[in-house]
Amino acid sequence: MTAHHNSENPTGIRQWLRSLPVKISLIQLAIALALILLTWWIMLGIQKQQLMTQELTVNRHLGQLVVTRLHEATAQVNSLVASLSSLGELESGSTAKLRKVVPALLDLESQKQLIAGGGIWPEQTESSTGESAFWARTESGELTEVKGYSGQNYRHEFWYEPTRLLPRGKTLWSKAYQDPVTRETMVTASSAMWFDHSYLGAATVDISLEHLNQFIDAGRTDIPGYVLVVDPYRQIIAAPGSLTSKQLPLTFSELQSTHPEMEQLAKRLIEADQQQKLKGAYRFNAQHSAAEHIPGLNDDDAKRTQTLLANLTQGWPGSPLELTSFTLAKDPLLNERVMVSVFLMPDTLWHVIIATPLDALGKEAQGIAGKVGLLLVVIQVLALFMLFWVLHRMLVSPLSRMAQALYQDRPEQLEIEASQRNDELGKLAAAFVSRHQQLETALASLEANHLALEQQLAVQQESKLELGRYRDLLQALMESSPNMIFVKDLKGVYQMVNPRYCQVVAREQRQIVGHTDEEIYPVLDAKRFHTNDQKVLQSSEPITFDEILSDHRGDRYFKVTKFAIRNEEDEVLAIGGIGHEVVPKGTERIG
Repeated sequence: MTAHHNSENPTGIRQWLRSLPVKISLIQLAIALALILLTWWIMLGIQKQQLMTQELTVNRHLGQLVVTRLHEATAQVNSLVASLSSLGELESGSTAKLRKVVPALLDLESQKQLIAGGGIWPEQTESSTGESAFWARTESGELTEVKGYSGQNYRHEFWYEPTRLLPRGKTLWSKAYQDPVTRETMVTASSAMWFDHSYLGAATVDISLEHLNQFIDAGRTDIPGYVLVVDPYRQIIAAPGSLTSKQLPLTFSELQSTHPEMEQLAKRLIEADQQQKLKGAYRFNAQHSAAEHIPGLNDDDAKRTQTLLANLTQGWPGSPLELTSFTLAKDPLLNERVMVSVFLMPDTLWHVIIATPLDALGKEAQGIAGKVGLLLVVIQVLALFMLFWVLHRMLVSPLSRMAQALYQDRPEQLEIEASQRNDELGKLAAAFVSRHQQLETALASLEANHLALEQQLAVQQESKLELGRYRDLLQALMESSPNMIFVKDLKGVYQMVNPRYCQVVAREQRQIVGHTDEEIYPVLDAKRFHTNDQKVLQSSEPITFDEILSDHRGDRYFKVTKFAIRNEEDEVLAIGGIGHEVVPKGTERIG
């Protein structure tokens, strides 16, 4: 009996090992262990990636806030320089008036925080030295006129000479320097003054680097990091005081001498510039090779100035541009790993660098992934023990029935399984039933959406046709009307004229649209037309004017009705006009 029992035991063990529950359990154990390790590794990676993405998003958001605030300030300075330039063009012969108006413009309340001074610098020639009008802000914040430049030849200063190549309305921001008279470290925004294609000089506004740093610090109180501002000449013009031991501006070489960790940041900044290859520089260099010899600048800085002029001429970039984002292994100021984003500002072409810490997020990712992984291990082990003794009764048979029901498309059988069981299999059956219902609902919804889209497309097509008919009617009216019809914007620039208008003024449409009266008519006529336009803008009703136009045929008389074009909110968008030529009593039209 003993021998017989020993001979059957191995056979029973082998059969037990070959049974479906044991095989499934062993396979499930192997898969579970693999899944635990894989899940832990994937979750750690995903969590790190999500936190890195979140940090990058926060970093970019903070960077955009800083850049936007700084761009608003520089844009205001650009507008101020343009105003000073226009004032210098209009009052080039009235030094007394300039001395009254210039300090008032420089002392606007919104600009006091940044502006250290500015003025008007007339062109100096052999016959005329010009008399500059320059003001600087004292330590108490008051503007005072500085006479120290009266005997100096500023014609070859690097902030003055390149403005000869600037078109009207553009502003060039210089490299940082120390003013020889006020001893203030600053950057200068310069704009050319032109009259009748003649260069009259330049208008300038000076921005103190000390005030610029205070302005940036005031706007980043909630940023968990710091901000650097680098000008196109690779000078650091704004930085935390704890990062720099010398007075600004600094080069990256000087910064690396005390903080070698900044070498990676310097390399990434150079790579970002090379990848962008600032637009228009090569063509501009070919046309203005003389700019390579700007006094006060070495050859490298002169080429950078050429690049600035090229991109200012083309208006690139039109808005703040993100150049690159990367991680820095160890930041010298925060003494930890940081996320760095580099933005390029328009007009100034300054690089704004935002650095925010990363290590805290990395440790948080590892902690979360570790806890999740440990929880998964415990759950899997407990599930294996429970699965082993209930496997045959509660898994194999129900799975076979559910599989058969699925193959035969009998959802009612799945509903029975779902109603009779409260375990995972019951939930699986319920999920299959629910998904089947959801698919039917989704199909009905898709059909309804398809019908709605077809109706919407039909309405849009009808609206498009109706808009086309209105446009054709407007065009036919403009071309067929025997009257002159025109539309100007609020600045007096012609936006639309009909063929009759072109015939009367003997000009092509392209010579009228996009131009003002001052560019089309004699000065006295243009001034009279402008005066009538202002009357219309101040009136709520159309006004009819008797307007006279002088040309080679003599004085011509017109009846012109002008009116304000308003939108639904009653805001004035443009000025419209309809007119025709008349023959005064006592005269006779010839031809």
